[in-house]
Amino acid sequence: MKIFEKDMTIPLLMDLYGQVLSERKRDLLDYYYNEDYSLAEIAEITGISRQGIRESVKKSEAELRALDDSLQLVERTQSLERKIAALRDQMRAVLEEPLEDSVRNKLEQIRSAMGTLSF
Repeated sequence: MKIFEKDMTIPLLMDLYGQVLSERKRDLLDYYYNEDYSLAEIAEITGISRQGIRESVKKSEAELRALDDSLQLVERTQSLERKIAALRDQMRAVLEEPLEDSVRNKLEQIRSAMGTLSF
């Protein structure tokens, strides 16, 4: 990864672990990743030097990665999402087969409930 290339896993890490960061760090990461502001734009908004913004963003990214290295919530979340998607595909295939109405209705209810699962 290039020095100034954005790591787009950071927004997911922010969703999972952002509350452990200080409000200032969360704000800077939000400006940089979610609002897509440049370091210069963030510096102008906050009154912090561009270099200060860059250092804070890099340290915050490292904190988030260290947390995930320990807890591995990103991999767990992605694994669950893959499993849910596979179940949805299997459910769709079953619902395409001829079924009794009562069975079809129950399977539709299950499929609907599965649609509410997200991370």
